[in-house]
Amino acid sequence: MNINFLIQNIKSTKSFFPKISDRIKYVGFIYGLLKKEIELLIKFRYGLLKVRVRNNNGSDAFILGEVLKQNCYDISNFTGIDCKTIVDLGANCGYTSLYLSMKYPNAEVVAVEPVPNNTNQIETHIRINKLERVRLFPNAIGATDGTAYIHYIDKDYGHQITDIPNNNPISVVSIPTIMKEMNWNEIDFLKIDIEGYEEVLLKQNTQWLEKVNNIVIEIHENYTSEDLDELAKKYDFLPPQDISGNYFLTKNK
Repeated sequence: MNINFLIQNIKSTKSFFPKISDRIKYVGFIYGLLKKEIELLIKFRYGLLKVRVRNNNGSDAFILGEVLKQNCYDISNFTGIDCKTIVDLGANCGYTSLYLSMKYPNAEVVAVEPVPNNTNQIETHIRINKLERVRLFPNAIGATDGTAYIHYIDKDYGHQITDIPNNNPISVVSIPTIMKEMNWNEIDFLKIDIEGYEEVLLKQNTQWLEKVNNIVIEIHENYTSEDLDELAKKYDFLPPQDISGNYFLTKNK
């Protein structure tokens, strides 16, 4: 190990971790010196958050950097809307839901996530940050309510939902059901990162998109940018904009 690089890495975390102990802990974690889950206090653009980072093949550490360091779900440059209703599809361990709840302190946030290990983390993050405005739906998202199946892979951010039966059934909830449960008339901001299942979500029973104002979506090989262009035209969104690998859509108002 190069000690000079180690010291530089610790210094580079100064703006992100206000506590020196957390800077050392995080660097030790990413260097593989700490093998267990860690809890950190994060200082980011919209305040302070407590986060748990699991030792899960780098999945949590990757998402932490993407969401809270790189602000990949900050749509401020595209719209000035003060979001009041937010849905996080594919919430994973909850970092995006936490981020959006801090950015929009007057919003109700729904986190939709089917993987039990991840839903446990979301519940923990809600509790330790006292964010009662975040509500967890421990389900997969789908075109209709029902049942689907989880296909697990090594990375916690890559588990996939499939309609092909296996030994991991999961309850599926639809957007209309979520809106009814939350007593919402519209969704201001919808984040979609569901590892390919967008082909099902966005091609069947999609009338609810009339009630969505802004979308950030990561698409995969079975749902193309041409599909997204077609959806934007059909539901009166402006042409999709590429933002660091995701696409942003906003209503043509």
